[in-house]
This record gives sequence, C-alpha cells and structure tokens, in this order.
Amino acid sequence: MSSLQRCPGELEEEWSGAKRVCLRVQHEDLTTEPKAATLERLSVNMESSDASNEVKHATLGSKAASLGATGATEEAFVATVESKATTMESSVVAAILEDKNATFGVEGATMESSVASLQSTDDTLGSSDASLESSFATLKSVGACEKVESSNIQVSVIIPVYNGAKWLDECLQAVLDQDFQGTLEISVFDDASTDNSRGIAESWRERLRMRGVTMVISGHNTDRPRGVGFAKNKAVAQSSGRYLCFQDADDVMMPQRVRLQYEAAVLNPDTIVGCQVRRIPEGSTERYTRWINTLSPEQLLTQVYTSHGPTVVMPTWFCSRHWFQKVGAFDEGGKGVPEDLLWFYQSLRQGGGVIRVDECLLIYRYHEHAATHSVLEETIWNLRVHFLEERVLGQWDSFTIWNAGKQGRKLYRSLTSTNQKKVKAFCDVDENKIKKGFYTYEESKERPKPRVPVLHYRDSSPPFIVCVKLDMTGGVLEETLLSLCLTEGVDYYHFN
Repeated sequence: MSSLQRCPGELEEEWSGAKRVCLRVQHEDLTTEPKAATLERLSVNMESSDASNEVKHATLGSKAASLGATGATEEAFVATVESKATTMESSVVAAILEDKNATFGVEGATMESSVASLQSTDDTLGSSDASLESSFATLKSVGACEKVESSNIQVSVIIPVYNGAKWLDECLQAVLDQDFQGTLEISVFDDASTDNSRGIAESWRERLRMRGVTMVISGHNTDRPRGVGFAKNKAVAQSSGRYLCFQDADDVMMPQRVRLQYEAAVLNPDTIVGCQVRRIPEGSTERYTRWINTLSPEQLLTQVYTSHGPTVVMPTWFCSRHWFQKVGAFDEGGKGVPEDLLWFYQSLRQGGGVIRVDECLLIYRYHEHAATHSVLEETIWNLRVHFLEERVLGQWDSFTIWNAGKQGRKLYRSLTSTNQKKVKAFCDVDENKIKKGFYTYEESKERPKPRVPVLHYRDSSPPFIVCVKLDMTGGVLEETLLSLCLTEGVDYYHFN
C-alpha cells in the first residue's frame, strides 16, 4: 500500500550528471532552485547541461505542467517522459494546497492519473547520454504515524484506548479475523494509559501488516487522559479510510461486522449504521440490551429522547468519513461529557439517518471501569429535554404528559415556561392521582401558581409525551397505546 501524508517537505528527482531539480512545496508557492530545467509545454524541452533557468514561482495545471509565474497551485502531476536512453516515471505525486500553509489533505485529496502524459523520443536531458534514475517522489511523514492514501483504504477501524491492556489483544485479533475483502486500516490513539496498552498495540503491527492491514498508532503521555471524545477525534484525524468503524478497546467484533456494515453504509452514506449486540457478562443490563436489539426501523428515530441514549449504541457505529466531517468532531469536554449522545443529536439535526444491521456483530462488554459510568444522569436528562423541546414540543401547540407521577412532574418542571403553558393535562391510570384533580406547580414564581388537570388516559387527548418506563408494565402500556390507535412519532413520543 502506498503512503500519503501531509508533508511540508520536498519532492526530488536526481539525474546522473548530479543535476538536481527540487520542487519544494512551501505555503502557497512552488519554488524551483537555480540550475534546474524548466518544463514549459506538453513537449518536454530540457536544454544544455550548462544552462541555468531561474524560476521563482510555478503553477502546475491540470492539463499541462509548467514552472513559471509567481503564485502557484499544484492540481495534478503524473507524468512519464521517455527518450532514447532516458525514462522518468512519476508514480504518485499527489497534492492539494488547501490553505495558507499548503497542507496536504488526506480526505478527498488524492490525485491519480488524471493529467497529461508527456512523451518525447528525441529530447535530451542535460547531455546526450543523460539519464534520470529517480523514478518516484517520497512524501516523508511527519511524526511516527503511518498514513495510507485515502482512496486506497476503504475502512478505518477507530480504536481510542485508555488502560485497555486487559482486552486489547482480543479486540485486535477480532479485527484481524474480519472476512471483509476490501482494504482495512486500524487507527489507535492512546489517551495517556498507565498500563501497557501502547506496547500491546505496537506488538500487533507486523502481524497485521503481513495480512495487508495497516496500523496507525499514536498517543500522548501527559499526567491525565483528555477523554474519550479527544481520543476518538485524534484516531479519526490520523486515519485514511473512506468509512469509519468505531470500536471500543474492551469490545470484540464478530468476523462479519466490517463487511456487513460497510455494505449498508455504502448504500446509506449520510447515515449512522449500527448493529445488534451480545452483552457480557450474560444478563447484565438485560432491559437495555433488549431495547438495543429490538427497536423497529421507525423507532430508531422516534425513541431518540429516551434515557437509553442513542438508539444505536456508540461501540457499533459505522459511517462514511464524509458524514463524520459534515457533522463535526466529538465534544472534547472530557470526563462526564456524553460525547456520543451530543454527536448523535447533531447528526440528526443535520438530517442524518439511523439504521441497524439486524445481526449480532459485537460483543459489548459491561464493566465498572467503562467511561459511560462517569456521565451523570442529570446531564443526560437535561440534554434529552432540550432536544425534545427543539425537535418536538416546538412544533406542537399543546400536549398531554402521560404520567402524573414523579417522572411526569419532573419533565414538566424541566420545560421552559413557554412549553409548560402548552401542557393541557397529565394523564394516568392511578385512581389516587386522578382523584386529586390537579397538579400544582409549587416551585413556580408565577401567581397564581400553575395548576394542571390530571385525567384518566381515556379522557385525555393526544399528542402525548409518555413518561412511563418501557418494558416495565408487562406489555400493558404498549397494548394501551395500540388500543387508542395512536402512531408513535406522530401522536406520541417516549420520554422514559
């Protein structure tokens, strides 16, 4: 696999007579050194061994190669020059000047053989017997990371690591065992681990290389980790694949995961693709796991306001790089920030889809050190309320809160004053709550204090925000909603 990386360095080609042409990409100029030959047209003229054509700035255009002018842009340059005793082959010279600093882009910046071939049979270079032996330009990497030309890598497996030594061998072996036949890369970023995570990752480099899998590893050694969002962003930035497969170091992917999710993502490039999971230890988070695996395609979009978070869990995510870049980087607030939920909501705001491959493609590990435990329930609650108000309540003139108990009342108190005024009633099945007739918002500063009617659900009217825990009523709630001929996502939304 060829390697392409951002490089502020130089492209060199040497001739046998010690004549040298140096193209140095520096900011927005391409400067040629004195004593170099000038390629000016489709026919290549390289004259006189003693001639010195001084060229200050150059522009390499898309159908011709010329060195001359003052400000330069290199759009494409792949050329073959043939002569009686002379051959020059430029196998990969790809560059885009994307900004003031002339950085080489990784995504979408690959230039293939899209420009003119320069051929000549009678030209001489320097002297009659001159020859060009340097047949390609080397783009040197910055730092220790490997880079793979983005057009050649189809999928990058993104693995942020913090003290994952206990599980990392099993995780990487599972990536090696994938039945995906395309090009694959693993991008690991170590977020200041205090165990041997970095060393274990490095030990896999040669084994993966022998199987055609490129490995990119980097990290930092500061006194504290920067957080999951930071590590994911770094791992994505140093990767090259057109599609991104997110993988936690403590989880294990099934052999068909990359292949099946890649096939789905190619057909749905503006979508987060998830999958079903198997939770270990068996029986841990049983209700949550059942919810993950049984949501209908419609519920993947309608149940995004529940306490469970994203309807496809982060360790199963697979998406195009194009979509990731459109949505933007993960929040880097660090410990306690639900970076996955924030990114998931932003993807929905951008019009992104959510689908799930209905096969178990991930062993999803539950343990006390998981990063998710650092996120407070109240943080999740506030984000959910805000998103519900933004996406649903803002479109409704009035609505009923289904549950006059603790959760329903908490939702009411969490709403903005504008949306509180839209609540026409609470509804419930508990006769004791219904007998009270009203819920009085005692904490309100308004006078008189707001009083909201409490009705039986048969006497109330949609739309509803349902604040009853899913999968906790033995199916009674679900049957009741069906009996009322209500449509989820139109007549009601779950906020449980």
